[in-house]
Amino acid sequence: VASSEKAVSSSVRKAFSEATDGKRASDASVSVAAKAGTGDQSERLARLRRDEYASLLPWRARAERLEAEAALGFGATLPVIPASWKPIGVIGAVLAFSAGFALRLLLRNSRRRWTYSLFFVSAALAVFAITVYTRDPGPAGVLRGASLYHVPDAESSVIDELPEGTAVRVGKTIGDWTFVRTFADLGGWVSSDAVISYSGMEQ
Repeated sequence: VASSEKAVSSSVRKAFSEATDGKRASDASVSVAAKAGTGDQSERLARLRRDEYASLLPWRARAERLEAEAALGFGATLPVIPASWKPIGVIGAVLAFSAGFALRLLLRNSRRRWTYSLFFVSAALAVFAITVYTRDPGPAGVLRGASLYHVPDAESSVIDELPEGTAVRVGKTIGDWTFVRTFADLGGWVSSDAVISYSGMEQ
């Protein structure tokens, strides 16, 4: 009986030990996962891109976004152009040019040379505004993770599997399907539910 009790007690102790070790391992993995941030990465990236797109000071959001994308294994991704800089560039260029032109009319010939600096500022702001407008990819979004199809039909062939967090340019929508194009210029159709928009569309 004594040997039987020892066998039972040792097996019970072993079972409890394994359960405790498993719980500790589980707790450790939860702790590591919590630090790594295992939430909805696509939602987070969309929020960071939206903040970067709409902010006058986008550097903090950009740094967080690049760090999050690097953690997910992304290399080069779709750039984000701060849309709030667009009117500043245009309005600044118009104001600087207007001020330079007005001062050129009002000042004497000997002082007109000072207006050249305003024309230079106006030209620089105009170039800046054009650059911002032309580099903006337009409607864009982040994917929750989706299959990229040749045509808007689930029965069609799959071009590629796009991982969660992939940033894409967004084109037309047909029914429940949206045409997207990746940074690598890979185009195709995904389910509209998989797209989280951050620029150029209804948020």
